[in-house]
Amino acid sequence: MTPLQVLEKEKNETSFNYKVRAIVTLGFSGDHNAIEPLLTCLASEDDGIRGWAAFSLGELISEIHCTSADIQPIRYALIGEKDPTVRTAIEAALEKIEKSNNTKRLSEPHYLVNKIKIKKPEPLYIFKVSDEFSF
Repeated sequence: MTPLQVLEKEKNETSFNYKVRAIVTLGFSGDHNAIEPLLTCLASEDDGIRGWAAFSLGELISEIHCTSADIQPIRYALIGEKDPTVRTAIEAALEKIEKSNNTKRLSEPHYLVNKIKIKKPEPLYIFKVSDEFSF
């Protein structure tokens, strides 16, 4: 049984341990196709699932060749993450990925960002008010 089949089989499983086992198995699979289901887990409502998904994405992407666009949904997840433990796991995953140097630069946005419901952050505009401004 492939890691993807394990996750599919256990996605309806109620036990947290079974879900974590499937997520970690995908993280160590070396299979580029495992990125999408792990990103889906990163959008889970369960803090523990999101944390393990972040860890597994760090392991997986640091070992395979991927584009920088594959990493973009992880960065978006970090921006919207409120749980400090999950934020730490996402930051550690991104650091591991960046240290691995296995990514290629790609300017276009990744198709998975919209597919898995991790929302793009709104642009942040910062304006400096100057005393010298006059009408």
